[in-house]
Amino acid sequence: MPTCPKCGKEIDHLNQFAPAEMRFKFTVGKDGESHSVPLGPSTFEAEEDFECPECQELLTNDEEDAARILKGEEIE
Repeated sequence: MPTCPKCGKEIDHLNQFAPAEMRFKFTVGKDGESHSVPLGPSTFEAEEDFECPECQELLTNDEEDAARILKGEEIE
């Protein structure tokens, strides 16, 4: 099983985070209540972060390096 290069604990996955932008239609109805309705799917920025699920340290922001970590390979 691969280990985290920061804390040394065994891991079987990484936590992956990607900044996202969601757009909503915001209105106030005749009843005075506000409403938010999503306008289509979310958009994601290109950069993603991969962190250890045990120590929550950022390990990489490269998907290929993330795969190498989970294969037990070293990354630069």
